[in-house]
Parts: sequence; structure tokens; C-alpha cells
Amino acid sequence: MGVWGWIVLCVLLFTLLQLFVYRYLHGDGDGALTRSTLPNGELATVEEFAEFDDSRRSGDPSVVMCPQCGIENETGYTYCRNCVNPMTPR
Repeated sequence: MGVWGWIVLCVLLFTLLQLFVYRYLHGDGDGALTRSTLPNGELATVEEFAEFDDSRRSGDPSVVMCPQCGIENETGYTYCRNCVNPMTPR
């Protein structure tokens, strides 16, 4: 097999790999991107996990949410650790 044969074979194998990854992530609607695991080990939808995470954050006084990007920051910081915007709303 010549050089062009190997190139065609590599392109076909790479395309097949991408197809498998796409089907794994988006295949039946219940793939890896639509489910998450709660701390107790139960599977939950992403929306259920977000509700759990929001309820957990609201009770923690040592955590302040950035008004710009929504990332958790410890109290006492002037700027967000993610977006570097001021922690106080303007």
C-alpha cells in the first residue's frame, strides 16, 4: 500500500472514531452529557443536579457568587477568580 493508501485509511479510521464519539455523546438522549451523578451516587439529570447544587450553595455563608459569571468565590475577595470582575455589583 502506497502513501496515499495509508492517508486514506487514516482519514477513514479517524472519521469512524468521530462517529462513535458522536453517537456515544448524543446517541439516545440519555448519554454522558445529559446525566450527572449526585454526591450520594444517584444518577440525576443535569437540571436536577443544578437544583441540588443551587440549594447547597444557598446555605453556605463562606461562598459568594460572582454577579457577572456566577462562579463561587470565597468571601473577602474583591475580584472574581474566574472573570476578574469586581465582586460587588456596579
